[in-house]
Amino acid sequence: IALTINGILGGLVAITASCAFVEPWMACFIGVVAAAVFNGAHQLLLRLGIDDPLDASAVHGACGIWGLMAAGMFCSDANVQYAGYPNTNTACKSGEQFGVQLIGIFALLIWVVFASGLCFLVLRRTIGIRVAGSVETVGLDMVHEDMFKHVDDEQHEDLDVNVQH
Repeated sequence: IALTINGILGGLVAITASCAFVEPWMACFIGVVAAAVFNGAHQLLLRLGIDDPLDASAVHGACGIWGLMAAGMFCSDANVQYAGYPNTNTACKSGEQFGVQLIGIFALLIWVVFASGLCFLVLRRTIGIRVAGSVETVGLDMVHEDMFKHVDDEQHEDLDVNVQH
């Protein structure tokens, strides 16, 4: 059920960039493609061994990039005018808007890599970004959310974690 909900959320993320500039039927198409993009990104993260338990990078990253590309591919100049933008041009019809969207994606990726890298570097050098190996083995939820209270004491007494009941 989580994959279905995240697929729907990915569709909503993808259509956000272009909702004012595409036809309603195209919005449905963009959302359906976003669900497939989400699934592909989810599978890729699993294969690469990247831990993203909420699939946030697949939903917001991959589907967001698809949505930005779709805004340039499927917009119409008439809808841009209808949305109230004052400039009259043919950026959608000529493909210029798609190029602008690609430049925007590239700029966003540079910013995200730089800002995230800097944050992770500072965290790694100060408080650390990993938990103890025993906590990692048991599971962070089990330890920090005190999920052991639902398990018999005999089942976890051999683990090297500090559990308070």
